[in-house]
Amino acid sequence: MTHSWHARVDGTRNGRRVTGAGLLVDARHVLTCAHVVSGCSSIRVSFVQADRPDLQDLPADLGCAGPWRQPGDPGDVAVLSLAADVAIEPARLSLRVPAWAEFAVHGFPPDAGPFGAVMRLRTGSASGIGEWLHVEAATGHAETPRAGFSGAGVFDEVTGHVYGMISDASASQDRRTGRMIPLTEVRKYWEDLDDLLDLGWLGGEARRKLRSILRRIDTDANLTELVEAEFHPAIAPPVFRSVWHATRYVAEDLYDDDRLGRFLQALISKTSGGPAVKALRVWMDRHLEPPASRPGISSIVIRLDTKTKGGYELSFSHFIDDKPYPGGAPTTVTRKRFRKEVESALNSLMARISRAGRDDPLIEFVLPRSLILSEHVDEWYACREEEIPIATYRVVVRDVARLGNYILQDQWRNRFKHLHRTVKIEKADCSLLDPDEFYRRLLSDKDACVIVYSGVPDSTILHKGLNAGVPVMVWPRSSCKGAAPGECPYGSLDAFATLIDANGYHELPEVVRRLRFDPTHAHCGPRLTLIWDDPTRIPDPPTFVEE
Repeated sequence: MTHSWHARVDGTRNGRRVTGAGLLVDARHVLTCAHVVSGCSSIRVSFVQADRPDLQDLPADLGCAGPWRQPGDPGDVAVLSLAADVAIEPARLSLRVPAWAEFAVHGFPPDAGPFGAVMRLRTGSASGIGEWLHVEAATGHAETPRAGFSGAGVFDEVTGHVYGMISDASASQDRRTGRMIPLTEVRKYWEDLDDLLDLGWLGGEARRKLRSILRRIDTDANLTELVEAEFHPAIAPPVFRSVWHATRYVAEDLYDDDRLGRFLQALISKTSGGPAVKALRVWMDRHLEPPASRPGISSIVIRLDTKTKGGYELSFSHFIDDKPYPGGAPTTVTRKRFRKEVESALNSLMARISRAGRDDPLIEFVLPRSLILSEHVDEWYACREEEIPIATYRVVVRDVARLGNYILQDQWRNRFKHLHRTVKIEKADCSLLDPDEFYRRLLSDKDACVIVYSGVPDSTILHKGLNAGVPVMVWPRSSCKGAAPGECPYGSLDAFATLIDANGYHELPEVVRRLRFDPTHAHCGPRLTLIWDDPTRIPDPPTFVEE
């Protein structure tokens, strides 16, 4: 695959030639680092892989630059504008950086000649440090991060996807490390980049038109307060730099189906009108569905708290359209009586759902960790007399310890906010897991919000996942004995993860419900445990729980 979008960037600073790298992002714009072109005159761009004399040494102007001023500053981003469009396929841009992957970059160190050199590197961690990702050379016997690679696109040689650009290298010659700026951070300093990305939440042409309109909106409103008042997000939103930044946050970090329309309507209410507002109304009529009242999740909550003097406190409550409603006083039960008390109460609990005009509630078991592995609540009955299994509903398990421990809650909420950006699957082979290494791996990757276990995890592994704040975990409790390879998806971690990964977070309880009744795997399909723990849905505490 030819990557002609690689660019060499030359300039003159204080009478000396400066050389760096860049990448063509559309027909007329080249992305590079601010420190490559800062203070330079006579900036020229060459597409050395195009093998065309007319695409070498092209004049370019500095069109946009981030706030970078000195080494270590954030905002080391610059955009160069060419005098005319170039007939080269631009880089294929992607926001999602694969964790622990190997990439290539094409840079122009001083001793590499006019055509530059290729360096292979890998990300040292899936978590950013500030706005950077740590990178390291893939081998110690080839190119390492150094001068001339700044601005080079970090790309996958197979797919061609570009995920960011190299910004700097370690000052120590004994280290083969550097940093990259992912495209998610470049967006902060050059909002036009969003016009070139496939963002998923809105088609490209409609999104470009919307951004063009919002750029002209005149408002003095505090956009952060506006978003908080309209959506009450569980995690406080950032300070927004522009109307488009706020719009993008609502579209990508919140999850109400009508969130974009609601935000734009709230924005209009904070403006004084004018042509831009009129254009925005026309755009909304053309591209958005009329706002509809969509009920939230309704559920039956079954909570079990451990008593200090033995036994348990059992309490029931509800969510109706995502709003919590307390139940009666808790009752003391033994472990042996727990199932019988729940199955006896379900009919009256369902009556509360029915009176609210709702049906098919989620059933949430909020359990002590000691019972999550041992109580297979999805195998109980909703109505024992008629032999109606409770698994005809969406049965999920939650961690009661998180409701009373604010350290656990902080870990849980912090990781959950990553879940709505992307569903990142962490596959865990229980036969190979070292608990401490597994915990460190989770802490290094905050995007890992869903763990798919190959089988039943032991209690130590389960605790590590819960302590790391992971909100969703799923595992099969059995697989088809003697099945041929590929016949039973529950006998293969990769195959089982594929069943889960194909669906979004909100759909997982429904997906697992269907899998529990999968007629092709009647032996193993019903035996699935799903932890689905949403920190935005905190049930009201029992009227009284023993201290």
